Amino acid sequence: VMEASPDVLFVASAGNDGNLAPAYGDLEVEPHYPCMEDTPALPAQEPLENVICVASSDLDDGKYASSNYGASGVDLAAPGVSILSTVQSGNYAFKTGTSMAAPHVSGAASLLRQLQPELSPAEVKQRILASVEPAPEFASTYPTVSGGRLDLARLFAAQLQPPELIGPADGATLTRVPVLRWTTPEERLVYTIEVDAPPVTDRRGRS
Repeated sequence: VMEASPDVLFVASAGNDGNLAPAYGDLEVEPHYPCMEDTPALPAQEPLENVICVASSDLDDGKYASSNYGASGVDLAAPGVSILSTVQSGNYAFKTGTSMAAPHVSGAASLLRQLQPELSPAEVKQRILASVEPAPEFASTYPTVSGGRLDLARLFAAQLQPPELIGPADGATLTRVPVLRWTTPEERLVYTIEVDAPPVTDRRGRS
């Protein structure tokens, strides 16, 4: 299904075999689909461009003990320890594992596509991986493709432009109403704030 749907981005958990012999979570040693697998449709250890495979990081940005990892098949880590999640009977509970880490990346991908819907799944994946917070364990001891942990602040800081001060037009007289305008790429979202002299009034003259 994933191979036949290149226009869809799939976010998968890396798995939780980190405490099991012989691979101890290393997908380079024991591949797991869809992160890495040896099948006729997908040659051994060749990850798909439209799949993001997610490891679980702990509270110190290290690898959680049971999380899988892989230098070429696991793309990044995301928080996966003591995550508040829904459970049966309409309740909530704290859960741990790569299944708790993957939804963070799904949410990041959804927000990015909402901001820039023209991005392809491969481009969304590339931007997420390029904006990770570097995490030493995921770059060396338990390597991943990106060597880091998901970072939404970095991801969206790279997409948004800083606010600009809109001055008066040529030949106009400077007023006491500075205007700040915050724009997103391609002018998809535009926010304008006008700061009046006290008392602040709206355009209908109300204080």
